[in-house]
Amino acid sequence: MAQKTGLIVLGLAAAGLGVFLLARPVIAVPNISLQSLTWDATPPFDTNSRHVWMVRMKNLSIGRLTYRLEMYMNGKHFMGYTANLATGEVRKISQPYHFGTEGSYTLNIRAYYGDELLDEISSTVYVEVPPAPDVINGTLLISYFWWEGLPGWRQISPINAWPANTAIETQWKPRNTGNVTATFKVTFMGQSGSITLSPGESDWVEFTVNTVGLGSYRYTMNIYGDGKLVESRSLGVTTY
Repeated sequence: MAQKTGLIVLGLAAAGLGVFLLARPVIAVPNISLQSLTWDATPPFDTNSRHVWMVRMKNLSIGRLTYRLEMYMNGKHFMGYTANLATGEVRKISQPYHFGTEGSYTLNIRAYYGDELLDEISSTVYVEVPPAPDVINGTLLISYFWWEGLPGWRQISPINAWPANTAIETQWKPRNTGNVTATFKVTFMGQSGSITLSPGESDWVEFTVNTVGLGSYRYTMNIYGDGKLVESRSLGVTTY
């Protein structure tokens, strides 16, 4: 009988141990994934520009845990963030960053639980000096006139005395003062001529105008670069 009692006690003890083992709490193992690191625009970025980065993280552990994120740019720490995440929770955080000079910038984000590094992610972007915008501009350097019987070419001035009802040959020298190649059109007294010039280049445009009857007249000389008005001058013509 004593042997039977001992077996019963042992069985109850074993059963109690089983209950104790099942009741032990589950210990969460820290595990976080930094799933992506993106920017608000496609590099390269311009110097002295501001862009927003965004990191996506997920808690892979069972249970709510608090993680610490540290952000570095080219190895220099600039920001910290604490994230308390439930099981399977996904969170996104974003911040703007100002880029200064030209060069490469590597953003590195590290996720810690306590002092233990669990994951890290990096993104390298390039910053360049933005190209200069296209500028179309031009100016008139000098212009001349001539008619049949005149001894030689003479410079067009603000006030000109020309014979009435006569064909006047004109020469105009525009210069491209912009930074792109453009076609420059000179117009005067209803006539025009065009020429294509590279930046800094100048050359001649020639066309014939016709004076009318006796009198004093005001005409406008216009220069257009690729259709854009870049210069105007008012010129007087007195016919005799």
